[in-house]
Amino acid sequence: MKKSILVIGLGRFGLNLIENFNRLDVDIIGIDVDEDAVNRAIKKIPYAYTCDSTNEEALKEIGISNVDIAIIALGQDNPNGVVTGIMTTILLKRFGIKKIVVRLDEETYRDTFMAIGATDVIMPLKIASERIANKFTMDNIVDYFNIASDFNVFEMKIPDKFKAISLVELNSRSKYGMNIILINRDDQMFTPNSTHMLKPNDDIFIFGKKSDIVKFENYIHTNIQKQQ
Repeated sequence: MKKSILVIGLGRFGLNLIENFNRLDVDIIGIDVDEDAVNRAIKKIPYAYTCDSTNEEALKEIGISNVDIAIIALGQDNPNGVVTGIMTTILLKRFGIKKIVVRLDEETYRDTFMAIGATDVIMPLKIASERIANKFTMDNIVDYFNIASDFNVFEMKIPDKFKAISLVELNSRSKYGMNIILINRDDQMFTPNSTHMLKPNDDIFIFGKKSDIVKFENYIHTNIQKQQ
């Protein structure tokens, strides 16, 4: 049975969510108080409604009690944004929705939303700023994925001037506190072992803390400088 997902707030973030959910095998319902926003959404999904998420009767009419996941995608760029989000979260909890995800623009209200029933909080502005910071401070980082606390999986491109080294000699776990968990080479993805080499133009996935990845990046620069 397909999962049913409710997206509350059909601004840019909400519409982007819908576009990504459309690539998955899920049913999507979108609601917003802005009729223009709903009209934009209806071009992407069959079920989009002009609806006030703080109105219990209106929510009943569209049958939200049947959804598996509700995402409150409202921005907090207006004075009523947080209040609307809080009231909506309380109603969703009352409807028995098990997974309630709230979009926040800052940490201030995180504990409040978790206390009243939110199961997850996402902070797209924080994620975007971290990605920008990583991109411009770590030259070889392509992308990263937060796992827990300070631990991340980083995708890194090894420069073409890098001198190949065996993973045994590299000894990344002891020297840099990180693990190379995947290597993508010539469109072939594999899990490396002690017999493998790290080569120029490898696309690698590393598990570790950002501070350790920075140390590894410094090693890469040193390796290249020795070849010049």
